[in-house]
Amino acid sequence: MIQIYPTYYMIVSVVPVVLGLIGSFITDKIAAGILLILASLSSLIILFGFYGISFVLLLIAGILALTKK
Repeated sequence: MIQIYPTYYMIVSVVPVVLGLIGSFITDKIAAGILLILASLSSLIILFGFYGISFVLLLIAGILALTKK
C-alpha cells in the first residue's frame, strides 16, 4: 500500500507559506490583509498543534494590515 499522507501534507503546507509571503510583500494593505488571513486559516487546517502559533501570528498581521491605512 502506498502512503500518500506525508507527501499530501507537504504539498498542502506550502499554500500558507506562499500566501503569507505574497501578503507580506505586496503594498496594497487590503489585499495583503486578506491574503494573510487566508494564510492563517489554511495554516490552521494543516499545521495545528505546535505550529498553531502561525495561525495566531498570521491572523494578527492580517487584521493589522486591514486596520492600518
